[in-house]
Amino acid sequence: MTNELPQWDPSVTVFSRSQRPTRDEVEAMAQMMGLGFQSSRLMQHWAGDTSVSGIVELMRMTLWAGLRYGWVATTWDDSVPTAVSVWIPPGVRVPAWWQASLLPSMVRQFGLTQACLILRDLIVLDGVHSAADREIGEHAYLLTIVTHPGYRRQGHFARLMMPVVDWCDHVGCAAYLESDDTGESDPDKWNRYRYRNFGFRLYGNGIPVSAEALRLLYPAMIRPKRPQHS
Repeated sequence: MTNELPQWDPSVTVFSRSQRPTRDEVEAMAQMMGLGFQSSRLMQHWAGDTSVSGIVELMRMTLWAGLRYGWVATTWDDSVPTAVSVWIPPGVRVPAWWQASLLPSMVRQFGLTQACLILRDLIVLDGVHSAADREIGEHAYLLTIVTHPGYRRQGHFARLMMPVVDWCDHVGCAAYLESDDTGESDPDKWNRYRYRNFGFRLYGNGIPVSAEALRLLYPAMIRPKRPQHS
């Protein structure tokens, strides 16, 4: 796989293991992501309540995974993050030991029972991801993407999605994600339909997370490798 990176718009800031954000920037991103996912019933289920603080802690963990193993692409309005995406590049997997290493901090934040529930679901997610990996081969993994509620419908989502989708086609790899539709009661507004605009399709029959009622509202999606033309 090439060392070439996706060509994001100049207004997009990309953080990684070699280009680290400040602690203030990480906190600003985590706070915004918590706000953006506040209506997600799955995030509420994992955090154990409907408050933003627990979701923010989950987002801090997500950001550190992205910074350690992939790319965190962001758009900003001065010091306010307007959208954040976390991508894991082809050929890289967040190892199971790293997820397990989060258990002590999750226990402190959420308690033992809730921490074990989250870890169980992460293991289930990893199993579905592994099955998709065997089908589609090397791929970019969209760990998460969220737009600030006050900045939606302004093109931020596409500015963070399209460069990686185009890059996947350029280097000849697939893409994978999980679509969180648990925060939207109107099926016409489910995220899965937005992802379809970028070439993704449903994979399997939903992910059996511990909140079984949310299974079909949290589907995996794949974007198979496109044929390359000489």
